[in-house]
Amino acid sequence: MSTPARVEFRPTGVPFAGFLAHAMALGPERFAATYAHPFLVGLEIPAGDADDSGGDTYSESMDAMTDAADRPARLGASSRVFALRHRRQGEAGGLTVGRGRDNDCVVADPKVSKVHVVLRVEGGSVSVTDPGSHNGTFVDGERILTVTPTPLRSGCRLQLGARAFLFLSARRFLQDIARFLPPDAAPGARRR
Repeated sequence: MSTPARVEFRPTGVPFAGFLAHAMALGPERFAATYAHPFLVGLEIPAGDADDSGGDTYSESMDAMTDAADRPARLGASSRVFALRHRRQGEAGGLTVGRGRDNDCVVADPKVSKVHVVLRVEGGSVSVTDPGSHNGTFVDGERILTVTPTPLRSGCRLQLGARAFLFLSARRFLQDIARFLPPDAAPGARRR
């Protein structure tokens, strides 16, 4: 059975397990040549002791988001992969991520703002800006300042409200995703 040349992405992402099998079949070099854009991979945050409902006040809600940013995240059965590229050919400007249907990447979660972040890809670097989301944006557990571009590096954790994502460049996708996989499922692992 041959590997399809490309996966067609939807704004709501594609299932992680199928995309990982596709990426592993292509191998690191062919994968990076096929996909020039970076990715967000949804992570599951295990429930903690804190109530993640957001609390009754803004302060309690922010405490819940900060608590979620500190908990370990993992790939799970519901994990999805989002291609960080414009939905429409020739569109310019930043890539939008949020719960609104017109975003480049649509995250269906009530704790994610309608337009939660804007990502800018310039040359080989990517930055994230929070235009004023209600529940905040975190990079590797640190809350970012509103309207201030923050650089992203491949393998970092990006959290929008209570939803966590792994940011991955195409060039380092297989290498960086390996630390979130069980040892026997990592790229290059021997199959018995």
